[in-house]
Amino acid sequence: MLTDEQQALVAQFKARQRRVVRLRLPAAAPVPAAVAARQRPQYAVDRSGAGPSTGGDMPANQGILGMGASLLFSILSGAVGFVGTLAAPLLSLVTGTTMGGGGGGAHAFVAAFEAEYGDVHPAFMLTPFTEAVHRAAREGKVLVVYLHSEFHAETAAFCEGTLSDPALVPRIDESCIAWAGDIAHQEAHHVSTALRASTYPYLALVVASPQSNNIAVLAVFEGNTPAETILAGLQDVTGRLDAERAARDQEAAAAAATREADRRIRAEQDAAYEASLAADLFSFFMPGPDADADGVVTIRVRLPDGAQSQRRFVASHKVQHVYAWIATCDLPDEVITSGYVLVANFPRTLYTDRSASLADAGLVGHVSLFVEATPS
Repeated sequence: MLTDEQQALVAQFKARQRRVVRLRLPAAAPVPAAVAARQRPQYAVDRSGAGPSTGGDMPANQGILGMGASLLFSILSGAVGFVGTLAAPLLSLVTGTTMGGGGGGAHAFVAAFEAEYGDVHPAFMLTPFTEAVHRAAREGKVLVVYLHSEFHAETAAFCEGTLSDPALVPRIDESCIAWAGDIAHQEAHHVSTALRASTYPYLALVVASPQSNNIAVLAVFEGNTPAETILAGLQDVTGRLDAERAARDQEAAAAAATREADRRIRAEQDAAYEASLAADLFSFFMPGPDADADGVVTIRVRLPDGAQSQRRFVASHKVQHVYAWIATCDLPDEVITSGYVLVANFPRTLYTDRSASLADAGLVGHVSLFVEATPS
């Protein structure tokens, strides 16, 4: 049954004796064997409700999610119609509450198109519109939606020229997901209503994202639009989307760097606590060896205020043990705050590898060190 608008257009065209291209699409037209043989495997019909798998599953009842307002922009002032975010009508459509069938309309359209115009055209998904939107959302690609009407005079020229253009077709196949339908069929009619299509042939660039309950129409091309115009619009859309993704990736990287910096601060604080605890343990539970013990190391340390302290270790002790002992000394607050390092003169040596043993660090026999505050 034609709408009042379609009936008026047919009457107008007949009155002017203008040829109207008719692609006969029976309601349950089977796909010819020759056409089915040419279909790409990745576009096979998936009746599971979750769409083709591309590395992650999406529940069939999950709403299609839209991009932010910053992505809603017009592409070319002379070629773009409605641009914006679609609300309830399309949401009910893509979640399956108002749409019947299992992609038969897409099958029938492609079969009729190839019978009339040949098999050079974008690789339209032979699935329900819902699954095309899900796949575009998962893969982060633009969804190219073509709505066909046999009752418009410019349809034939658009199908023969633009939709079969040798430059446009591979560009869509490489970087987009494509879906098409004839508005004489229920599914495509619902899509046309949700997209507010009024002039045919109609082609829209749509984007979906798993972050809100909308999808966004970024550009609309109505009538017999040249392939060059659609290519320019597609280039602008994908360029801007890539820029948006790069900006989001940069923000994510900055957030990750902040989290890493916070993690390091916490690790340093934990290490300081552990060092303090080790100092307490060393002070109370690890008395120095006897002076005549094998491998004894006597370390005398001059503190920043001029005071001196001395203690015996064994060569197998770690440099960290010396730092733990120093932490038990009466250090000035500013040295504790800024941090400090153990230093030897002649030659000047900084002992920063706290995991090394005293023997490996060259601290043997009688050693004189001094505590040097770390510059703030």
